[in-house]
Amino acid sequence: MYYAFRDGENFLGHVKEILPLEPILKEKLFMEVRTVTQGVLYGQVMTAVIQGSVATLGLVIFGVGNWVFWGALMLILAFLPVFGTPLIWVPAAVDKILSGETFEGIGLLLYGILIVTNIDNLVRPKLFSERSKVHPVLVMVGVLGGLKMVDFSGMLVGPLILALLIALIQFWEEVYIKKVPAPEFASVD
Repeated sequence: MYYAFRDGENFLGHVKEILPLEPILKEKLFMEVRTVTQGVLYGQVMTAVIQGSVATLGLVIFGVGNWVFWGALMLILAFLPVFGTPLIWVPAAVDKILSGETFEGIGLLLYGILIVTNIDNLVRPKLFSERSKVHPVLVMVGVLGGLKMVDFSGMLVGPLILALLIALIQFWEEVYIKKVPAPEFASVD
């Protein structure tokens, strides 16, 4: 990370120089990557905040003690897909059931399974796509493909690679199939 911050601009400048694209397409490509990167990061953070908050609300509703501490921990763990918040609310629900508060324990389990875990599936693609202007289905394909290929970091990398591929396909279609001239090369009469 240190080297990315230190040498990132130089590296990106070098990549821009050697890319075999027209200058306007290079700019569009880098703008697309920047937009998608911001969308992915925004989607990750906001999904974690929403999921952690909703899970914390479940702890409050079903009377789990020390909910502030557990809620803060769930806000952090919500960044982990699938296993994040359940690391807290599943043991809390089991504890409720084992301590004789069966209704609260089963209620918390159902709340977590039906509401909290689905936030990841519904909210994340929506937030990604709103910021990055990529269709939610493509975002989910990128997230799931990234998870399968690269593990947890693939949640970030997958949508970026997919967006880069989509941008390059669009450029190919515009320039080579439809033969739309780039604005800086269009004739001025």
